[in-house]
Amino acid sequence: MQNPLFARPNLKIIALVGLLLAAVAQCIRSSHCELAVVPVQARSPRSPEAVREELDQLLAACRARPSAMLCLRIAECYRQLGDFKEALRYLRRGDRLGFDEDDLP
Repeated sequence: MQNPLFARPNLKIIALVGLLLAAVAQCIRSSHCELAVVPVQARSPRSPEAVREELDQLLAACRARPSAMLCLRIAECYRQLGDFKEALRYLRRGDRLGFDEDDLP
C-alpha cells in the first residue's frame, strides 16, 4: 500500500458526507409527504335533511325488496348522519344478503 489515503481514512469527511446524505434523504421524504395530500371528500356535502329524505326512501325500498346494494346505500346514509352503529348493522345485513347480478351497476 503505497497510497496513505486508504491506510488512514479521514473520519471528519466521512461524518460530513453521512450528515449530508441524511439531510438530503429528509428533504426528499418531507417533500413526498406534502405531495401525497389528496382531498378525501370529492363530492359536495349534502344537508342532513336531504340525507334523511334519501334514507327514508331507501328504507321503504329495502322493506319491499331487500338487496345488498340497498343495504350498502342505507349504510352510507347512516354514516353521513354519524350513526355508525346503524351503518355497521346495515353493512352486515347487506353482507348476509350477498350481491345478486341485478344489483351490480
